[in-house]
Amino acid sequence: MISRKGLAYLLLAVMILSPMVPASIGMFHKAYADVEAAQDSRLQQALAMASPETRQCINCHLSVTPGIVYDWLKSEHAWNKPANVSEIYEAIQADYQIAEKFQNYNYTVGCYECHGMFKEQDRPDIAENHFGFQIVTIVTLKDCSQCHLKEAREITWTMHGFAALNAPLKPWYAKIVKYAKEHNMTAEMLPPVYEKTGVDIVDWPWYKQYAAKILNNPNDPEVQMFGTIYDEDFRNIVSPLYPASGVLASTGIMYNSTWKNAYVYHACLECHGSLVVPYEKTPVHVKYWGWPSNGAGRVDPDGSLGTCTACHTRHSFSLEEARKPYTCGQCHLGYDHPHIEIYEESKHGNIYDAEGETWNWSSLPWRVGVDFRAPTCATCHMSTIAKPDGTIVVKGTHDLRARLVWDQMHFFTYPKPKWPDFTQNAIIKGGNQLTGAGLMENGVVPEGYETHFDQAPAPGEFGFPRIAKVTYTGELKQKRDTMMKVCEQCHSPQWVENYFTTYDQNLFEYDMVAHYAYNLLQKAYQLGIQNSSNKLDEYMEIMWYYIWHHQGRRWRNGAAMMGPDFAHWFGIVDTVMEALGKMVTYYNTAVQIMELREQIQELQQQGANQAVIQNLTQRLQQLEQQLAAMNAQIPQLQSQLQGFEAKFDAVNGTVSNLQSEVENVKNKVNTLEGKVNNLSAQLDLINNKAEEAVNKAGKATSALAVGTLGLIIALISLGLVFARKGQ
Repeated sequence: MISRKGLAYLLLAVMILSPMVPASIGMFHKAYADVEAAQDSRLQQALAMASPETRQCINCHLSVTPGIVYDWLKSEHAWNKPANVSEIYEAIQADYQIAEKFQNYNYTVGCYECHGMFKEQDRPDIAENHFGFQIVTIVTLKDCSQCHLKEAREITWTMHGFAALNAPLKPWYAKIVKYAKEHNMTAEMLPPVYEKTGVDIVDWPWYKQYAAKILNNPNDPEVQMFGTIYDEDFRNIVSPLYPASGVLASTGIMYNSTWKNAYVYHACLECHGSLVVPYEKTPVHVKYWGWPSNGAGRVDPDGSLGTCTACHTRHSFSLEEARKPYTCGQCHLGYDHPHIEIYEESKHGNIYDAEGETWNWSSLPWRVGVDFRAPTCATCHMSTIAKPDGTIVVKGTHDLRARLVWDQMHFFTYPKPKWPDFTQNAIIKGGNQLTGAGLMENGVVPEGYETHFDQAPAPGEFGFPRIAKVTYTGELKQKRDTMMKVCEQCHSPQWVENYFTTYDQNLFEYDMVAHYAYNLLQKAYQLGIQNSSNKLDEYMEIMWYYIWHHQGRRWRNGAAMMGPDFAHWFGIVDTVMEALGKMVTYYNTAVQIMELREQIQELQQQGANQAVIQNLTQRLQQLEQQLAAMNAQIPQLQSQLQGFEAKFDAVNGTVSNLQSEVENVKNKVNTLEGKVNNLSAQLDLINNKAEEAVNKAGKATSALAVGTLGLIIALISLGLVFARKGQ
C-alpha cells in the first residue's frame, strides 16, 4: 500500500521540478531544429552532385519514404561517382571492372543509377513509365555487379547464393532439376554450376523466361507443370523442413485445407531468401510476390541468385554494419547453429563487447592492432587483413568457403563441396549432401587430406595427447593455410597449429558418435522398431535429428569458435548423454520387448509353468510402459496424448486450488495500480520526451538537457520508491 507520507514525497518532487520541464524540452527542440537544418544542408549538397533523374526521385520520396532518402544520404553512394569505386579495389589490391556506362559517369550513385540503370533490359519486372522513368523495384546482384563485379562473382557461388534453392525452395527446384535431367535439358534449364565454376556470376536465364511467363500467361503449360509460390498451394512449392514435416504430416494436420506453411515466410525465407515472382504489371508499378525479399539466396526475375542487401542493408550499404558480428548473427544463431552466441561467449566476443565501439570499422584494408583488436565474423571469413603498416597478408573474399575446410553442418565430417547446388549434386552427380556418399567419388568434394595418429604412450609413460594429425594438400591446404594466416596475426604459429589440431580431432570424434547413432537407427529400421517411411515422426528419428542438426552442430561449432560451454554442455553432453543415450535406451528397450514376447509365446506353446510366464509378462509390461513413456514425448502419436491429458488434469486440479489466492493478489494489485497509474503516466510521458530529445539533440545541448531531465526522473523515481515502500 502507498502511505500518505510516500505520496507526499512523490507529489513534492513533481511540484518542484515540473517548471523545469518546458525549459528543458525547449532546449531539445532548438537542438533538434539545428540537427534538422544540418541534415537538410547535407541533403542539398548531395543533391547538387546527383543526376537530374535522382533529384526527381528524391523530391518525391522525401515525403513518401523519408527514411530511405536519409539512409542514402549516409551512404558512400551519395558522395561518390561510380568510377571512385577504383579507390576501394586499389586499397585492397584486387582487380575490378566497371560497366562501360559508368566509367565516365559525371554524377554520384543515387536512386536512378541503381533502379533505373539496371543491368539487363529484358527482365520481366520493369515498370515502363514510373512517372516518366523505366525502373525496377528490386535491385539485384547483377545490377550491383556493374560496379562490384568481384564481390558478385564470389558470393553467387557460395552456399549463401544457393540458400533458397537448397532449403525452402528445394521441392520446387528439385522438380525442375529432375525434369531437366530426364529430358536432357540441363543446359537450357539449370544454372551452370559445374561448367563455369567461379568464372562469372551464376546466371539462371530459364527463371527469367519463366517469370515472364508467370506475368504474361500464368496458364502456360510450363508454369502449370512446376507451379509458383504465387498461384499454387504454398505447401507444394516450399520445403516444410523439419518442424512441419514428419510430426505434422503423420497427424494429417498438414493436409488440412487451411494449413499453408505460412511460418516459412518468417522462419525460413527471411534468412534463406525467397523466389521473387512478378504477377501484375501497370505502367507505374510491377507487383511481385516473394516476401520477405531480402534473404541471402533470393532468386530474382533477372535470373540472379543471391543478394547483396542481406548484409549491406538498403540504402546505406554500410561497410561498418556488414563487418560487425550482429549482421551475421541475424541468421547464424539459435539451436542449430548458434554462431553469434558462441562468439559472444568467446574471448574474441568479450573483447569486441568491451571496446568494439572504438574500432575503425571503415578502414581499407583492415589493419590488425590499429583498426581492430579482435576478430569478428568478417575478419576470419571475409576481410582483407593487413599488418599495422598496411601490408596485406590475407586477401579479402566474399566466398565464404574460401577459408573453410570442413562441412560441419550435416550428418558426417567431410570437406565442403566445390559446388554449392545441393540439388544438382544429388540428382545430376548422384551424391548425397547429408551423408557425403557419392560426393567424393563424383568430384563434388575436393580431395587433399589424410589423417594419421602418432603412437600412443605406453602405460606410465609421459607424453602429450596423441591425437589425429591431418596432412592437407591442394585446395584444402590453401584454405587451411589462409585461415591460419588470419589467426597468426595475433597468435603464435604454435598456438594456431595446436588449436587446429584439436579442432580437427573434435570433428573426428563427433563423426564416431554420429556414425554409431546413424547405424543404430538403420538397425532399428531393419528390426521394425522404427518405420523409415516418414523420416521424422518417431522417437529414434527425432533423437538422430537432434544429434546431427542441433547438439552435434553446437559441439562442432563450439570447438571451431572457442565457445567452451557450447562445445561441452550444449554440445557433446547433449549429443551423447541426452540424444544418443535416449536412442540407445529406446533401442535396447524395444529389443528386450521383442525378445520377451517371443520367449513368452514359446513358453505358452510349451505349456510352461504359469508363474514363470506371469513373471515374464510383468517384466514385459514394465518395458512396454517405459517405451510408451518415451513415445509420449512425441506429440503426433495420438494414442499417447491421453497420458498428457491425464497429467494435465492432475496439474489442473492444483492450479484450481491456487486460483483463489491469485484472485486475492489481483485485487491487491488493482488497488495499488489505481493509486499509481496517474503518477506512472506522468513519469512515462517525461521519460518518452527525454528519449526523443536525446536522439535528436546536438551534443552540447543534449548534455545539459539530459542532466536536467535525468534529475527530474531520478527524483520522481525516488518519490515512487518512497511511495511504494510506505516511507
